[in-house]
Amino acid sequence: MSGLPAVNDACVALLLTVSPVRTTQYLQPKTQGMQSVDKRLRYYRRSLAQWNADDATVHAVVVVSSGRDTVGGPCGPELGQLSRLELVTFEHSRQLEQRYCGNVTEFMGEHELVAIAVAMRHSKRINARRTTHVLKLTGRYYVPRLPAHLRLLHRGTDVIRQGGRIGQCMVMGCKRGSVCRQLWECPYEFFGHCEATQARRMNESRFDQTSLLLPWMPVLYTATGSGNEAVAEIEGGGASGNQLSRQLLGKVMNASVDFLEDLRRVRRVSRAQYRRRAHG
Repeated sequence: MSGLPAVNDACVALLLTVSPVRTTQYLQPKTQGMQSVDKRLRYYRRSLAQWNADDATVHAVVVVSSGRDTVGGPCGPELGQLSRLELVTFEHSRQLEQRYCGNVTEFMGEHELVAIAVAMRHSKRINARRTTHVLKLTGRYYVPRLPAHLRLLHRGTDVIRQGGRIGQCMVMGCKRGSVCRQLWECPYEFFGHCEATQARRMNESRFDQTSLLLPWMPVLYTATGSGNEAVAEIEGGGASGNQLSRQLLGKVMNASVDFLEDLRRVRRVSRAQYRRRAHG
């Protein structure tokens, strides 16, 4: 289908959430996560440049929750020239929290729900008639060959989820309509916590036969927003056997000192993750 990634009989809109300025400041110092605007922009800029150049998944939607003053217009210098991506920008506010969550909230996961709600309402690509599913991915993550990981998706799939012991929130998706409204309803009922809430929402019995469990997926090196921890893979439900993705991941690395150091970190983190998986 022209304009959006098509898998089997499904058509997926990729939603990338971007927040250059962290909208939550209440956390304790040890858990404040990635507060540096420069660092956040660096990771967003790198990832979005790859998505913009990715022929397999172009026409994604980027929702930016810090407003046009921060990103400098639809294709501002801070995020780079993203001519192939649809940008939805807005200024996060208490009024929007009240509108979409029923109350003000200090939880970062619920702030992301506000961004998702804005994108679901205003994005032309998400609301295109051909779109069957929406896949939300944190904007710092670039996944080479993403459609290959979705090869088992079809129109009957309700939920797209990561593996792991609890519901994960880096990447999650749903059938557009009532399923997405249920999955991304704000507030999160378990103390505003995305992972704990999604562990329950995604594992409802009615989704037993209609959920797609994603494999382990290598990503361009980045860091988590909440814990500022290194990330080289997104946890999945099984081995992906995706050596080609790793080769492509190496090719997109720039030959600068900064990116070469990131590549070394990817290898170190990947080895550590492999050892943890191998030894349970």
